[in-house]
Amino acid sequence: MNEAAQEAERQRPGTCHHEAAHAVFAYHLGEPISYVTVGEDSESFSRVRYRRGDPESTSRVAAGILAGRYAEELAVSGERKEHVPFEKFDEGIREAWQTNTWPAGIEMDEVQVFGVIMTIGRQRVEEVYEAACDFAAEHVERWWDEIDKLAKRLLEDGRIDGSEVGRIIEGTRNNNERT
Repeated sequence: MNEAAQEAERQRPGTCHHEAAHAVFAYHLGEPISYVTVGEDSESFSRVRYRRGDPESTSRVAAGILAGRYAEELAVSGERKEHVPFEKFDEGIREAWQTNTWPAGIEMDEVQVFGVIMTIGRQRVEEVYEAACDFAAEHVERWWDEIDKLAKRLLEDGRIDGSEVGRIIEGTRNNNERT
């Protein structure tokens, strides 16, 4: 991707907030963050662990994945994102797997969430998905200042190393506690 295309991707509304939200959630889960980047290969790279078969840790990890879309929507529209009802989510993922096509409204984050929540066992998937959606929506708003600060830094620099992510989040939290 050429420099102009990279800059256009970096400037795309919501991209920085999307990746920043993944990083902030990983941070609050106590997981190491290697880096966050926007541009040609926008991503937040961290190793987020969960206890297989444990609904709470599974829903927290799924929430961190879903947080990107929630933050992106809030940044672009100023409105809280309504989550996709489980039936539609499940149907979209199954359609993608059966037809090898990408259904409208489903992105890679949702595919990852499906993979994570399926480890819980089919009988509890809907419960864990709903808990993840609720947690993501609530905590994107709760941690918005941290997400926004990190996103603004991403907009300027395009990449932030993991050690810097923690300093930015802690600096934001300390500033908020003083005000």
